[in-house]
Amino acid sequence: MRFVFRPRSGIVLSAKEAESLVMLCKRRERGSAYAVVNIGLSRVEVEVLEDIIILPAGYEISLEELKLMTKDERGIYLISRDGVFKLEIRTKEYYYKLALFPQCKSPTVEISGIHMHRVSGIDPWDDARIKISIVGVKKGHKVLDICTGLGYTAINARLRGAYYVMSIEKDENVLHLARANPWSRRLSDPQIEIFLEDATEFVKTLENNSFDIIIHDPPRLSSRTSRLYSTEFYKELYRILRPHGKLFHYTGEPKKHRGINVMRSIARRLHEVGFIVKPERKALGVIAIK
Repeated sequence: MRFVFRPRSGIVLSAKEAESLVMLCKRRERGSAYAVVNIGLSRVEVEVLEDIIILPAGYEISLEELKLMTKDERGIYLISRDGVFKLEIRTKEYYYKLALFPQCKSPTVEISGIHMHRVSGIDPWDDARIKISIVGVKKGHKVLDICTGLGYTAINARLRGAYYVMSIEKDENVLHLARANPWSRRLSDPQIEIFLEDATEFVKTLENNSFDIIIHDPPRLSSRTSRLYSTEFYKELYRILRPHGKLFHYTGEPKKHRGINVMRSIARRLHEVGFIVKPERKALGVIAIK
């Protein structure tokens, strides 16, 4: 099923941005001022009233609400016509939220406390940009992006020149959080198509030799995600990749402390299905060439 990506309207604030707006109120200087919002992506004019900030499009936020945001260091909030909301989703099984780590400029998505991007020593957006560069996406390429997440990989593939990106995501909750994330808004690009599907089944419907580049960025290996690391799945990726096409497979370093080399076992299975494989330790993954 195709997922039509429509960014949510409103203004998004991180804890630091809320703190800057609190300072505007504390100065007791009424009138217009400029502030950075949307997780660093927008500089806007705001109106400072007594204990209230008027944001663009007439969105309002009180000093009390801003102070609460500043105490939530990694939390991210949406201010819309319907009110102020923390960007989170709770289900019976999982707790999803957008989170901004202090050392990062772009947010990650956390699922029950596990973040879905690298945040140690690198920013999630920059990490996606590096992956796209390493795998060699260029003008005119047709790209398959497996596990959309917040869309940073798909967006960076388009920015690099890919003429079309097909992106597959199984978890609709993640895509709903992406709709509110300012860094994900370019997922509305008509040359990016998102499919709400199980990638291990959906790839079986794709034609032979149909993609120049595949980026496979799965959640960490577990019993729940093991099919995304299976030989059967890798055979399908080999089939749909064009001759001399490249696959970047993120592996991370899970179980490293237990002496288990996940990257090596993934490389071995990729080699068994026909790929020429080389490690890309800077991006914590492997490049596989057909």
